[in-house]
Amino acid sequence: LTRYVREKIAPRTQITSGPRGIVGERSVTFEYEGGDASTPRDELSYSYRIDLDNWSPFTKRTIVTFSNLDDKKEHEFVVRARDKYGNTDLTGANARFYVDAEPPFVKIIDPTDNQVIGGIYDIIGTSTDGDFKEYKIQGSNFVEKSSKPVEDGILAHWDTKNLSDGNYTILLTAWDTKNGEYDHEHTSSDRVRIIVDNTKPKVEIISPKTGEPRAGRIEIVALLEDIHLYSY
Repeated sequence: LTRYVREKIAPRTQITSGPRGIVGERSVTFEYEGGDASTPRDELSYSYRIDLDNWSPFTKRTIVTFSNLDDKKEHEFVVRARDKYGNTDLTGANARFYVDAEPPFVKIIDPTDNQVIGGIYDIIGTSTDGDFKEYKIQGSNFVEKSSKPVEDGILAHWDTKNLSDGNYTILLTAWDTKNGEYDHEHTSSDRVRIIVDNTKPKVEIISPKTGEPRAGRIEIVALLEDIHLYSY
């Protein structure tokens, strides 16, 4: 009489590829495998989960991708192997990582699109990020960089006095810091199209003439010429 006793030792599970630490995108891929004394590797099956989601059904797949993960949040991937006798690695293998996929926030507040400016103009805006690296703001005749974030403040002083009147573009670009192997350098930009006008309005008083005597109610007639006349 031969007596068979079912093997009760669970397999071991390990993650062979996948991110750790800070991850610069909302999609991650993990590869994993198991080892067992009595079950060939190609007969092992696996179940996994991300965070506190339900465990997946056991399958023989050894790679999985998760997309649209919550940004600015820590996540945990856990996978466990099962042998052909139903023994399951209750501890499994896990990987923790933090998703930081959001690019810097940039916004030019002043001037606005199609605004007429001249002289030395303060460009106001925002360029921020949780792990800010630098911003660059540039126009036709200037480029300025800074490693200090700005929120609703002065990004640059633009001297337009030597520019010809006309249409120009201001471009603001910012970068964040790459933190580790699985992070990326993110960038974002904003731009406004403005009109530079440093030509003074032409003003001529037609009536009364210089030295001409007048009494009572005086009517003044003048000629005002300017392509962007705002007020007089």
